[in-house]
Amino acid sequence: MAEEKLAPPYLSYRTLRNYIEALSVTPMPDRIDRTVLGNLSGQVQTQLLNALRYLGLITDSGNPTESLRKLVTTEGDDRKKMLAQVLRHRYPFLFSGFNLQGATPGQIRERFESEGVSGDTTRKSVGFFLAAAKDAEIQLSPHVRMRAMKKPRRRQGISANGNNDSPLPPVVNPLPPERPRNVSEILFELLDPDQMDETEQQAIWTLLRYLKKRGVRS
Repeated sequence: MAEEKLAPPYLSYRTLRNYIEALSVTPMPDRIDRTVLGNLSGQVQTQLLNALRYLGLITDSGNPTESLRKLVTTEGDDRKKMLAQVLRHRYPFLFSGFNLQGATPGQIRERFESEGVSGDTTRKSVGFFLAAAKDAEIQLSPHVRMRAMKKPRRRQGISANGNNDSPLPPVVNPLPPERPRNVSEILFELLDPDQMDETEQQAIWTLLRYLKKRGVRS
């Protein structure tokens, strides 16, 4: 039986980055599955697990790989270099026989579509890669702009037919009641990429690292 081909990640890149940061201040689980992602909605859990598999950060069984351990244990420029290695290895269709430094948005979309991505998932997949590449300081084409890949925001309020267009709040699966949440899980749950800027997010990671250094159970 042919091995199932994984699709490029299409979740928010910040979700993946936040999870890697969380792992840097908590013990690495033996297996990463839904039971350790209880603070995320079911849909985001699926997308995050698929992204970790696609990037080679966990095995098909959910076991952390050496690549993930290196990402988690490195910081600054070393983490950027490790992330760049992961991207170059896992996105060969963008780094082999393709000029990523001169490509147009249309050419990049075509590359993702050649991998079986279609519809709005293409935009999300491209957005994930561009955000990750920027974080890894990989040189991208000046013709590509992150905001060009973002979906226009819908106006919130009452529509012409009298219905409320305001988006429903995300569904969050609570952590199992028998296992009390630790400090890192509570702070990680508070991380909302849509509501927090870079400075606010970094403040939380700095606090977690400080607690870990002081020996506080995180």
